Amino acid sequence: MMHIEIDFTEAVCPHREVTVEATCGAGHIRLVVPAGWGVRVDGSSTNTGHIVNKAAEAAEPGAPTVTVVGHPRSGLIKIKQRRH
Repeated sequence: MMHIEIDFTEAVCPHREVTVEATCGAGHIRLVVPAGWGVRVDGSSTNTGHIVNKAAEAAEPGAPTVTVVGHPRSGLIKIKQRRH
């Protein structure tokens, strides 16, 4: 059982589209993005009841959009957005 945090809040990203593929068994993955970024959960993700997206889906102009392809088994993937 592991707990992993992927924090993009200090990242400089030259790309407009970023894909994160996240798989976990019984642990938790926490993905944190800065204000202005968009995050969407890809339709091919499995066990979507265990993926919680609290970030905006649409990015602000010029900001990246992160597409999460998630495969949690009995774990949880939680997506959070830092506020301004």
